Amino acid sequence: MSEPDFVERAREYQRAYYLANREKRIAYQREYHAKNKPSIQIAKREARIAAGLPVKEAPPLASGLSVKEYNKLHHAERRSVWLLEERILCLQKVSGCKKPVCVSCGCDDIFVLAINHKDGGGRKDHDGNPRRFRLRILSGERPVDDLDVRCQNCNIRYEYERGYRKMPRAASELIEKMTGG
Repeated sequence: MSEPDFVERAREYQRAYYLANREKRIAYQREYHAKNKPSIQIAKREARIAAGLPVKEAPPLASGLSVKEYNKLHHAERRSVWLLEERILCLQKVSGCKKPVCVSCGCDDIFVLAINHKDGGGRKDHDGNPRRFRLRILSGERPVDDLDVRCQNCNIRYEYERGYRKMPRAASELIEKMTGG
């Protein structure tokens, strides 16, 4: 059954009107959406809840961040958490205890603890990629019998004592002269 003639003419008029005013209508819709974005998102969320559809946790738009900026910050935060977790697990595996401590001074501050190569060769071992080195330790690919945990200060002192770093010849005199002791 065909539609009445006036319905077809009305549709044709609407198509012609839309095509003639397309740019104005799109600009109006963009402006309206930008102005009412939070309320539109809330309405969409409530409609999904009413329909029984799954709903994601809404980002805090009241913070003034766009969704893209929020996601970028959130990803950076998550990445820093993952890297810290990875670092702690690696220190635990090397030290063999739940709370890693420096073998020299007993410092337990996670942020200053480092993995020390007892026989040197640390730079060569991780090839400029400390994360790959940590992942090799965690996977068991890299044995930990020649590693220990030291704080940064003890690690540098260990390098001087073992001869991996060289002191200037007049270091003791210079230190005595500058510190007065």
